[in-house]
Amino acid sequence: MLRQISEDVRANLKDRLRELRDAIRQSRHDSAGETSHDIAGNLPPFPGRSLLGHAASAVDDALTIAESFVPHFRPLKVDGTTVKSLRSYFPDGDEDRQIGGERQFRRDMY
Repeated sequence: MLRQISEDVRANLKDRLRELRDAIRQSRHDSAGETSHDIAGNLPPFPGRSLLGHAASAVDDALTIAESFVPHFRPLKVDGTTVKSLRSYFPDGDEDRQIGGERQFRRDMY
């Protein structure tokens, strides 16, 4: 049950982040989107409004770069648990492979 709750929380968090990302993209200074739906739509006109658009562009670019580092594949999941062999977490070999396996173990288990 606890694992299912954490899956629901993770799904809700992803949805809210996706909505935030869409709002940021609509507020970009070079966006072709409608201005009535952007973040600063309810603010009175002021010179800093273009600055907000540039800041939204910078945040969107940073999120795009961060997204490029996220792997697009996920391990096989059965009933919410990750199925992997111990060799993937604790590989034989050099120290770099062992550190990578430990990092993967922490990411999958915590």
